[in-house]
Amino acid sequence: MPFRVEASDINNRVFNEESIKSMVSILEKKIPQVFLFTSNIRKMTMAKWEPCSETLDNLVVAQLRTDPRLKEELKSNLMKNEWKKTNKLANIFKAEWTPKIYNQTIEVSHSHRSSAKLCDADIIDTYLVSTILAPTKIRDVASQDIMKPLQLLPSIGLAAHVKRLSSGSVEDFIPCEGSLFCGFDSGLKTGLPFSINAPIFFHELKGSVILSHSDDLDIQTLFPWVRMAEIGESERKYRALFTWNRSCLFEAMTVLLPDFMLSIRDSLHLNPERFYMYWPRLAKIRDWFRNFLSSHTYESLSKLDIFLTKKNGFQKIDAGCFASPEFQIPPGAAKYFQSRYKMFSVPVCVVEDLKIFSINVRELSPPAARKLLRKKKDHCEKLRSKPDEALDLLEYCLSDAIKLEALDRFEDLKFMYFEVSHLCLVPVMDGTVVIPRNGNIIVANREQQSMFPALLNKFVHHKALKKLKSHLSKDIFFDQMNLQVFGPEVIAKNMHFSPWPRSWKGKDFVPWNEDSFSTLWLFQFWKEVSICENESLRLFDSWPLIPLKTGELTRCANARYILSFYPGGHNESLHKSLEEKHMALKKRIADEVKREKVAHATTSQIIRPHMENINMDDTDICFIDSDVEDDTVEVCNSGEDDSVDISTTAFTTSDDTNHNNNVQLEVPVTPPGNYVAPSSQPSQNYGFLSSLSNKNLHDIVVKLRGPVLELAYFAKDDILQIMPRDGLQLSRNILSSISQCLDYWTHIVLAGQGMPMLRLDWSTLTDDEFGFLLKSLTRNDQGNRLSLMTSDFDLLRGLPIYLTLSGTRVNLRDRDEHFILDSSVNTESLLYLPERIKNKILIGDSENADVLKDLDVETMSEAKLLYMFVLPEFTRIPVSQKQIICETVLCNWTSLKTSTEFITALKETPFVKHLRNDQTTDYEHVCAKELFDPKVEFLCDIFDENPSKFPASEFCSLEWLEILREIGLVKSVDKETFLLCAKRIEISGSPEKAIKLHRFFLENISEYFDQDNLRKLSFIKCVPGEHNGSLDLYKFMDVFMPKDRNLVYMVSPVMLEEVVPAQVMWSRLGITSPPPIPTVLNQIRLLVNLLEENDRWNFKYGSIEDVFVSIFSFLQDNYEKLSPVVADGLRNLNLVPVGIGTSCVKPTQLFFRLVKDLSPFFFELPRRFGQFDKLLRDLGVRETPTPDDYAVSLMELKRDQGVLMLGINDLSRCIDLIKLIVEEGTPESSQSLKYLVAPNENGSLIQVNRLLMADMPWLLNGGRLIRERIHIVHPKIPKSLCKQLCIPKLSECVKEVLEEGFQPKIIITQDPEVQRISDMLHREEFNSFLDSLCLHHRAAVKVDLGNFNVCYVESLQTRFTLSYPGNSEVIDITRESCGAFCFAVSNRFLLAKADLPPGISCELAIAICIVDLFGIDRSNVTVVSAMLASNHLHFNSVQRALGLNAESRQEDELNRGVPGIQLFSIDRDLIGLKPLRYFSKGEVVAVKSCEGDYTYGIVTIGGGGNELCKISVNIGSEERDFLTSQVYYFKRKTIENQDQIEDLQHKFEIGSFGEKMLVKQTDLSDDSSIMMDLLHEESNKSANQDRSVNNSEILSAVQDLLQLANISLSDNAEEMINSNLCVHDHFSKQQERFDILINEGNNLAGELAKTAEVFLCPITKEVMTDPVICDDGHTYERFAIERWLVSRRTSPKTNQQLNSPSVIPNHALRIAIESWKNSIKQVQSFNNSLR
Repeated sequence: MPFRVEASDINNRVFNEESIKSMVSILEKKIPQVFLFTSNIRKMTMAKWEPCSETLDNLVVAQLRTDPRLKEELKSNLMKNEWKKTNKLANIFKAEWTPKIYNQTIEVSHSHRSSAKLCDADIIDTYLVSTILAPTKIRDVASQDIMKPLQLLPSIGLAAHVKRLSSGSVEDFIPCEGSLFCGFDSGLKTGLPFSINAPIFFHELKGSVILSHSDDLDIQTLFPWVRMAEIGESERKYRALFTWNRSCLFEAMTVLLPDFMLSIRDSLHLNPERFYMYWPRLAKIRDWFRNFLSSHTYESLSKLDIFLTKKNGFQKIDAGCFASPEFQIPPGAAKYFQSRYKMFSVPVCVVEDLKIFSINVRELSPPAARKLLRKKKDHCEKLRSKPDEALDLLEYCLSDAIKLEALDRFEDLKFMYFEVSHLCLVPVMDGTVVIPRNGNIIVANREQQSMFPALLNKFVHHKALKKLKSHLSKDIFFDQMNLQVFGPEVIAKNMHFSPWPRSWKGKDFVPWNEDSFSTLWLFQFWKEVSICENESLRLFDSWPLIPLKTGELTRCANARYILSFYPGGHNESLHKSLEEKHMALKKRIADEVKREKVAHATTSQIIRPHMENINMDDTDICFIDSDVEDDTVEVCNSGEDDSVDISTTAFTTSDDTNHNNNVQLEVPVTPPGNYVAPSSQPSQNYGFLSSLSNKNLHDIVVKLRGPVLELAYFAKDDILQIMPRDGLQLSRNILSSISQCLDYWTHIVLAGQGMPMLRLDWSTLTDDEFGFLLKSLTRNDQGNRLSLMTSDFDLLRGLPIYLTLSGTRVNLRDRDEHFILDSSVNTESLLYLPERIKNKILIGDSENADVLKDLDVETMSEAKLLYMFVLPEFTRIPVSQKQIICETVLCNWTSLKTSTEFITALKETPFVKHLRNDQTTDYEHVCAKELFDPKVEFLCDIFDENPSKFPASEFCSLEWLEILREIGLVKSVDKETFLLCAKRIEISGSPEKAIKLHRFFLENISEYFDQDNLRKLSFIKCVPGEHNGSLDLYKFMDVFMPKDRNLVYMVSPVMLEEVVPAQVMWSRLGITSPPPIPTVLNQIRLLVNLLEENDRWNFKYGSIEDVFVSIFSFLQDNYEKLSPVVADGLRNLNLVPVGIGTSCVKPTQLFFRLVKDLSPFFFELPRRFGQFDKLLRDLGVRETPTPDDYAVSLMELKRDQGVLMLGINDLSRCIDLIKLIVEEGTPESSQSLKYLVAPNENGSLIQVNRLLMADMPWLLNGGRLIRERIHIVHPKIPKSLCKQLCIPKLSECVKEVLEEGFQPKIIITQDPEVQRISDMLHREEFNSFLDSLCLHHRAAVKVDLGNFNVCYVESLQTRFTLSYPGNSEVIDITRESCGAFCFAVSNRFLLAKADLPPGISCELAIAICIVDLFGIDRSNVTVVSAMLASNHLHFNSVQRALGLNAESRQEDELNRGVPGIQLFSIDRDLIGLKPLRYFSKGEVVAVKSCEGDYTYGIVTIGGGGNELCKISVNIGSEERDFLTSQVYYFKRKTIENQDQIEDLQHKFEIGSFGEKMLVKQTDLSDDSSIMMDLLHEESNKSANQDRSVNNSEILSAVQDLLQLANISLSDNAEEMINSNLCVHDHFSKQQERFDILINEGNNLAGELAKTAEVFLCPITKEVMTDPVICDDGHTYERFAIERWLVSRRTSPKTNQQLNSPSVIPNHALRIAIESWKNSIKQVQSFNNSLR
């Protein structure tokens, strides 16, 4: 192919020289690649020919040096088309084609010659070529019908340039960018470091392999001859080519590439680092080709062992981990990780490409390193003695802090520091490595560390401080790393390591023997802790660290009381000594630092492993670590010693600062020669502090042994800051300090002295020094007074510096105890005063007079002397002296009364004489206000028996009475006096005087109408009240109003009508109306208890119905306020009266309607209480009873009765209730039947599921059972009812079994009788006979005794067990185990013949066993016995049946209560006589016959109540009328005490089951267990109206009752009683009429009262008198709404804003209210007239 520079006849296209040179340069590079995927080209030459030249000048000569047979073999395999054959037969033989990969190495030699100089430059390039034949995807595409006409060969190849030899030596080179080949180089660059060869289709114009429909149309239009193959439908052709191209490239990258990379790895075994030059770097891939590199490609590569390690060569990715390229690894850290873990040496791009496709790559980054170290707990032991290695690890673990801080990820930064704090990485000064979180690690410089040499294991090493310099400025670093900056807080926590003894802690003062170390330590301490900073100083409150002039140390908590006010007051020699010691310490530290620098000057190194002979642009190689420890790698220490001598390490950080406290890590050294000793006198002008007076004051305080600070230990700046600013502050400081010494620091112990002495030695001061001290504390140097505050004067008073009249110096803390005498008082006349009074009088001078005045020292006058000193001592003065003082007062009264204080003192002085008490003639002195004026009549009446309340006769003159009245003598009955009178009446207990008192109170009510006065009066017991028929005195709060009498009369007194105060005072006097709920509840409880004990109503203020109407009305109004417990208690009380008598029953026993008389269990509600239906329904009154109610009533009766026998009436009612339960409900439908009880044969109530029907009387009467454990149903309960109640039979629940552990001993005998009986058992006739008996008795057992035999045994021991249906409990009811004669076991009848009593034959014993075995009635025992004893020929002759008699007890129970039968002994003790008792229909009673015997009777027509009446009683033979005084009722048995309960339960072994059904009662219902008689029915009322009793019958009844007591009536008495009865009858009829009228009037008044709600004001809640309409449309009381509108403009009703404050009168409503009030007055007047 020629390139011409001149035109010719052959080709007119020419090229210039530059174009030719460019093309030649390209061809020189491309020629070696021509041989990669061709099979025919062996050599290529590029030559240059010039005109007139006879030869060609070769520029490039290239030839293939590889054996061509490899390519021929591949070509031969392609032409064989085996892949097609396999594909055709695959469906038949289920065979699969396995793609084949061919790897070959191609060497291409090429020589390059230049035109200037001919020289051979042979270059041999080695290429690795991998070819895959027919991979699955493209093989499937090529096999499709649409592609077959193209005759495609599914072969793909990859080629890489792996080696170059130049002049015989290996040359370094970078592989060039690969191209896409289709046998020849297409020129399309992929960006891969290798080339791809595939049979793909190109767009000739665009050079694209991404073929679309438009691309295919372009090709057909421009070059119709290029593609003429018919491959099917034209519209599918472009899609097939597109699919083919993509499949080829995808197969090359996914199937061939992994194997190709392994081949490259193997070919580079001598230089494995070059392998990563052929890595498909995603960043360099061309955009068009990037889609063919999927995640599947890199996932396949990640599974290969192509990741290089330093020691183990190529490994798989899970065998190690990569290092993060962002962070450098220090030498020590690198050494640690390399010696313990596998690490990869790969380019960064490898890690980045794997991360892009989310391939799990384990990296060693600082977070991973932290996690790894936390996981490997053994690093603590390995690093404990390697501080350098640990420090490098610490640096690496913290290396990502800058990144986190730059990203504002402070939470992550905080967590990072927290993680590191748990690692053993921080070296400390003792040469070890510690975990910061385990202890408080301290950051301190060397001087600071010298203060605590015992804390070397706590101080961070200097090297660490240098490495951590960037972190020490962060507060979060210290917080999370648990590091502390050396400062006051650290010193405070470690004071126990200081030279101070622990015993000093908490002491205010300690004597101090100064030594060299302790003084230097204290000097250093006050350099670290400023005495000016209170917060720092407060940390050492309990430690004595403040030096004083007295040679003591005092607690830092006392700093505010320590004096420092003279700058020149320090100890000069001590200060110089301290400075010299400190300079020596700093020099020693400086020398130590210098030695460390010279000995250990090293620099940190960062290990950055590199790849030799590799030149990869922007590619880094990093160490890689793993979180899995490699146990196969040996730890290479290289013979190095890991131990580091921390003490000789050269490390200084003199310029470093630490944290926010600016701790200087190294202390600069000042040469000792530069020291200048401070002067003993202040060199500066400190103002008043340096004055001579201040120095004198300082000397006085030091002489006094005051707490003065030793300034030698403190810095000059700190000293100046704690000095007072002016004289005022100085004065206050001295006052506070001296006061503290006087109050608390009273004693001092000096060094070398064991005995304590007073701290302040006032005896050392002279009078002049006392004066100078007082002057200095109150005046400045110019003599001006200081502006002291009140608190300052309080402290000044406490100083004992004031001279008294007695010559002593005292303090003035008690302000009222010291005075200055007035000039008018002669001091010489006061010599008689005692010493204690002289100590109260001060001697003042003119200079300090103003100070004493400011100290509140008052001047004393004559009157003041009397009331200050004489009158307070009056009680202790002799009587003669008292008389003189009284005469003095009487004589000088005119002048003395001008002093108010004297008058006040005289009022409180007990100088008036009076009788000591009313029983003696002794006199005593009291205050005038305690006595009454004898001229007041009312007081004389109240205290007529108490002359001690009046002055003595000598004080009753007009002059004295005038004085006494002026100083408090009671001369009028004011509020206090009235209260005193009331208290006197309380003591005397006279109701008559109390009535006078209240009359006086009501007459003068305006004077005593005061809230406080009424409150005090309410606590005095002076109110006459009636309680239980007696009159006594009570407090207002303890009595109730007469209108509430019915609610409280039994529990509280009721006030008399004549002493009732106005209602407006009730609340202030503590009067409660209506009464409180607890009071009414207590009234109800007592009333119910009274009615249960008595049958007569004795309350004179109303009937029983009236009282309970009031109670029910109150309860209905306050029911919502009752607690659930109280409401339950009311339900369980006998609260509702029924009948005419006093009988009351529980609300739960009442119903609005009853179908029949069910007393004493259920009653019908009386009509008068119907108005309280809501209350009564809440208390438990219901419409009609349910079966559950019947069951509950039975359970309550059981609770009351226990296991005692029921009375005859209770027994009958119980059976009636059980019948009703069965009739009105079924056991399945009523939950209460689960706990239903019924009477047993003893008349006791037992749970139904524990009762049995007695179908085996012979077993019950045999004596072998414990009868107390068996409960047989009462014989009066019919069997049909028992079946409905599911009561099982005894035979169904009792089983006889052999005694446990008993083995019967069989007797071997040839007794023919045994054989005969056994033969009889085997007879078919006998078994048929037994079958017929079983059918007759409905036994479900098939009789078959064919296998049974009879055996004799020595004895039998059996037991009887009881188990109820549905209950797994088995009860042993055996009393005697012996007594069984025959027992069936398996197929044998065991017969204890020796135990058979006379009269019982073997046949009879076996017959009993047979009938029991098959459930045959015992009446057939004799028949079966006869059958066994007879011959089988005589079976038909046995006809008679046997039976057993029931117990006589059951017969008695059947006859118990039958009319006409004499009373049984068990009922004779229960009869009682109540003439006025109500007897209900059907009730069983007892009457006395003519013979004097008591017989049963049943009431047929009931009656009785509060009057004597006739009732009809069936006595068996006839029905007769009896008076209620002739009929006896039966009492109910109750358990008397707990011991009786326990005895009965133990006797009958009765459990507590069934008690769950009972409701637990409260305290209110403790006394309400016995139910009262039920009110008689309406039908009985009508029947009793015709059965009235005449007077003669009443007299006869009275005569009979008196005869019972052996008393008789005379004829006159009979006439008188008869007359009274007639009058009583007439009065009763009239009273009934009045009662009807009164009830109608009350009802009318009640209806009118209900309408009052519409007349109430919404504000006052009272009936309005002047109603007005407001702007909101509502009506209010005028004065109330006007007062409301004064302060607000909103509606009281709706709270909305009003448009206008004006109101309009509501005349219509006012007229209606007046009419309503008149109606109520008329009704009340009518009721009063009736009364």
